[in-house]
Amino acid sequence: PERSAAATGPTPLDQAGATKVEQALGSGDPVDIAAILTPAVRTEYEAHPSRLWPAGCTVTLDVARFKPVTSRTATIPATVTGTQPGHFIVLLTYVDNAWTVTATQKID
Repeated sequence: PERSAAATGPTPLDQAGATKVEQALGSGDPVDIAAILTPAVRTEYEAHPSRLWPAGCTVTLDVARFKPVTSRTATIPATVTGTQPGHFIVLLTYVDNAWTVTATQKID
């Protein structure tokens, strides 16, 4: 018999979930960005919304390199292309049956 997600912990971020995060982070729309943030971070962000990257940037998450840190947190590499390119690590937190963004850290 299959084990429930509660018994095994959250599943890794899949491509559909990654695409949702990529589109939101790259959109520049504060409503889209807020929707994928961890609740505590979302509250802070909504008080002072801003673009994370300039218009024209594209965010790509490397789902093959998704790495659990704890039962409810994980990291995933991100590449940003466009007018402000770079490589980032995204810290994810599993909240309400979905991976949400807690922080991003530039690594180059």
